[in-house]
Amino acid sequence: MIDLDTTIGAAAMQHDLQSRISVLHLAHNVSETTSSYNEHILPNIEKYDLALCTIFDQVVPNTPSALRLYVGNNSTLGFITLLSTLLRSGHFDVIHAHTPHTAVLLVIASIWALRLDLLRSSVLTVHSSIRIYKTRNQILAFLAFLFIGHIVHCSKSSYDSLPWLFKVVSDYKRTYIQNGVDLERIDRTLANARSLLAESMPHESDVFTVVSVGRLIHIKNPLTLLKGYTLSQIEHAKLIFIGQGDLLTSLEHEIDILDRDHNVELAGLISREDVFGSLRTADLFVSTSYGEGLPYSVMEAMACQCPVILSDIGPHREIAQGADFIPIIEPDDVQALAREIHKFSSMSAAERVKIGKRCRQWVAQYFSLSSMNQQYAELYQKISKKQVMS
Repeated sequence: MIDLDTTIGAAAMQHDLQSRISVLHLAHNVSETTSSYNEHILPNIEKYDLALCTIFDQVVPNTPSALRLYVGNNSTLGFITLLSTLLRSGHFDVIHAHTPHTAVLLVIASIWALRLDLLRSSVLTVHSSIRIYKTRNQILAFLAFLFIGHIVHCSKSSYDSLPWLFKVVSDYKRTYIQNGVDLERIDRTLANARSLLAESMPHESDVFTVVSVGRLIHIKNPLTLLKGYTLSQIEHAKLIFIGQGDLLTSLEHEIDILDRDHNVELAGLISREDVFGSLRTADLFVSTSYGEGLPYSVMEAMACQCPVILSDIGPHREIAQGADFIPIIEPDDVQALAREIHKFSSMSAAERVKIGKRCRQWVAQYFSLSSMNQQYAELYQKISKKQVMS
């Protein structure tokens, strides 16, 4: 006997799936910090028919069952083969590449699959300023700008700073959509961890805690933060670096020289949930970076109600424009950094909490993930309609 309700329900689900825009995301991997996964896929898992194709086989556990996941074999040729097969056999309204590398491989796979028409419905998100790319990545980006149908910068700073030659070949298809923070996920994570975080007064500890979140690489400039923190000479303080990178050994050496009181911690890579917890209980977040796109780490710190000090670069100014409670300093000005850190340490806990709440309100007003994804939805809809008309 056929269950009519079940049949109708299945038919409705099938109709909903067919009516949704189908989006194929291209990324290197699926890690705790992969923005394509955390900001573009997870919040939209019910909204689109989503697929993700990766170069590497690094995948976080417990990916949603609704996400069709195609995992590469850690090779460029393997990714091209896998992607060209998908392009020949599947239907995608939008193909969204998240790095110049995957965008160029999409072009190659499209040629291999004899589906160059799909490039008209392709999107490349530029997650940082092209000017700070290494030479190889600038070349890849230029090729991507030539062939990809739609170029989206993650910040106005990135959009405005594009080299002139890139503008010549792509200005007619460029726009910018500012990165946004998943406030709901942060709040949900922190709510689940309240018993561990002592949420009643998160900044009332006797130890003044400064946190940095990011890769330990030259462009993030962690050594300046270490020197500025040490120079501030705050008693009962702690500096925590969250992240890994090729400057780890250099940083360890400098810590051995400068950190006589053993109050600098290298936390390494930790889960996203633990990052949110660390930001919520910290007294101050600092970024001394030389270059960014529109940094999630800064906006997530603000969303966790943590006051911030930022280096004077375009993306940081874009976040802090009009916010007089966010100090901006030159990336290598160790003296100014030390003064600002000391200033925050001299405040009462209540004063820092007040600034932290203003940070949260600022991000909620100007840099929400819902606003970002709404703008991407409008772009996807526009692309999908063009496909139907053609």
